[in-house]
Amino acid sequence: MNDFNVIMLPLPASVSGFTKLTDDGFPFYTIVLNSNKSYTDIARTYMHEVEHIRNGDYDRLDVDDIENIRHIF
Repeated sequence: MNDFNVIMLPLPASVSGFTKLTDDGFPFYTIVLNSNKSYTDIARTYMHEVEHIRNGDYDRLDVDDIENIRHIF
C-alpha cells in the first residue's frame, strides 16, 4: 500500500474529509479528517479515503464518477 499521513483539522460541517496527493517522483497521500465530526463519522471517512488510495482512484480523471461508484457499495 502507498504511504500516507493522516491529519485532523476543524473543517466546515459539510466536509467530512478529503485526500491530497503529492507526487514528487513518489506518490504520497495526506488524508485530512474533520475534527468536528463524531468518532464514528471520522472512522467512516477514514476508511472511505483509504479505499480511494487502495483502489488507485487518484490515477483516474473524473472524481465525481469515482465518488458515485464508491457510494454505491
